[in-house]
Amino acid sequence: MKTATGSLGPVFGVELDHVEATGFGGNTSFDPDATFLAGSGGALAVWSPFTQVRGFSLRLSMEAVLPFVRPEFVVREPAPTSDTYVHRAAIVAGRAALGVEMIFF
Repeated sequence: MKTATGSLGPVFGVELDHVEATGFGGNTSFDPDATFLAGSGGALAVWSPFTQVRGFSLRLSMEAVLPFVRPEFVVREPAPTSDTYVHRAAIVAGRAALGVEMIFF
């Protein structure tokens, strides 16, 4: 009888993110958007619990994502009131995924 097998390794990447927003209700409506790059790094674990079922594995990945720039979304107020910030990309974000992997060939 064979035992379960697994592996663990690093994951690195670069991604292109796009954020859109719509503002309304004031004198002027806006449809701003921002596109920016982010880097990511983390770990990927793959476990094959059923060695008699070839090509079937469970996958778990965990990553930290760090944007290279952090665009801001604001509500423009009439003078002398200052702008109100409503969103800004986080300094660091986390991401996790759990899934099933099936290899056919």
